[in-house]
Amino acid sequence: MTLRSRLAVSLLIAVLAVGTSFGVLALRQHQVLTEQIDIQLVSTRDRLERAIEMLTPEGAMDLVPEPVRTSEAYVGSATADGTLTTVAEPVSQPELTPAIDPTLLDDLAGGPPATVDAATGSGQLRVVVSRFGDVFLVVGLSTEEVSAAMAQLGVTAAVCLGVLAVIAVAIVLWVDRMGLRPIRSVTRVADAVTAGRRAQRVAVRSPGTEAGRLGDAFNLMLDANEQAESRLRQFVADASHELRTPLTTLAGYTDLYVSGGLADEEKLDDAMRRINAEARRMTVLAEDLRRLAEMDEGRNLAMRPLEAGRLVADVVADAAVVQPARPLAWEAADSLWVRGDPDRLHQALAILVDNALCHTSDADAVTVSGRVAGDEVVLTVSDDGPGVAAEDLPHIFDRFYRADRGRSRPGGSGLGLPIAKAIVEAHHGHLTAYNRPDGGAAFEIRLPLATPHDAG
Repeated sequence: MTLRSRLAVSLLIAVLAVGTSFGVLALRQHQVLTEQIDIQLVSTRDRLERAIEMLTPEGAMDLVPEPVRTSEAYVGSATADGTLTTVAEPVSQPELTPAIDPTLLDDLAGGPPATVDAATGSGQLRVVVSRFGDVFLVVGLSTEEVSAAMAQLGVTAAVCLGVLAVIAVAIVLWVDRMGLRPIRSVTRVADAVTAGRRAQRVAVRSPGTEAGRLGDAFNLMLDANEQAESRLRQFVADASHELRTPLTTLAGYTDLYVSGGLADEEKLDDAMRRINAEARRMTVLAEDLRRLAEMDEGRNLAMRPLEAGRLVADVVADAAVVQPARPLAWEAADSLWVRGDPDRLHQALAILVDNALCHTSDADAVTVSGRVAGDEVVLTVSDDGPGVAAEDLPHIFDRFYRADRGRSRPGGSGLGLPIAKAIVEAHHGHLTAYNRPDGGAAFEIRLPLATPHDAG
């Protein structure tokens, strides 16, 4: 059963429940009003019986010659053959007379009140009967007020049920329009995307509703999925392109060897050197891809409190060993405690420092600085080189992207900076790149500040 069908059935059940409640209320109201008439009837009968017994000790009824009108009760006497003589007429309905079957007089005498039809018209009365010798005392009250009250209650119930039915239909239409139609639209788009029509999107007509937000979220999910697939395709294409060159080189040298083109020992040694270099290049590329995959999955992070200044000092010391003539500096005015994986953070810092060394001249200084800014630790790797071209900055962390046009030396595979960014983000931090106003590029890492005793 669909959600719309369940909603319609639920509202129908609610209407029926309200209708049933009105029915129960009507029955109870009718019972209460009838009981009130019966109480009044019995009270009137009891008074009349006492008066008759006082006036006629022998139990006979000395009837008045003409009916009187003193209340809303009907009072009459009936003989055994059913002849009914009116003693007192109701004030508001003097013509009201009960129609009693003579054969039922004995059954009614001394019993509870009963309902009988009026002798004239379509009304009814509640009557009680008492026997005095051969004569029956009949006391009755009209049920017109009960009928009027029940009719009014019926009109009220009908109006309420009608209004409730209209409201229920309006709710179904409103919910269908504002909630169910967008959901069906999402379903149709999902089916279309599954069938291969990936450009389909949900038309959101009510952005402020839950269904509208669902449509927006679904569209964002489709866009993100499409971008992820596009990045994956580009990633695979770039990885294939990076692997194609060393693989082609390896295949070329092996073909040359098979065909006898490397008979000379010197040529064979050179070929083996090139093969070894290309194999190492593929090994580095494969290792970089593995590291990226691990960072994407958040694996292999041994998180603990650590002093980032020591990591930076080690990275700078390692770089100084590789390029002893290069101006390198490490500046830190604060104690820089963060929570992270020391090996991964060391790797990210080493990538940034190596990037600065590789893309600047030997005379350009590289400076690493650290400070505390609010609840963050800020590590900055800056250089005095030519900086990064403005058109390259938005893509500097894209995988396999090389920004070599403004730098002095060719780059690597284009995975170093993406790996550094993935490591920083895995530590709940941010890595950004910008050009300094006084020249040169800067890479800034922001990590959450921790304490030496932070157990996380």
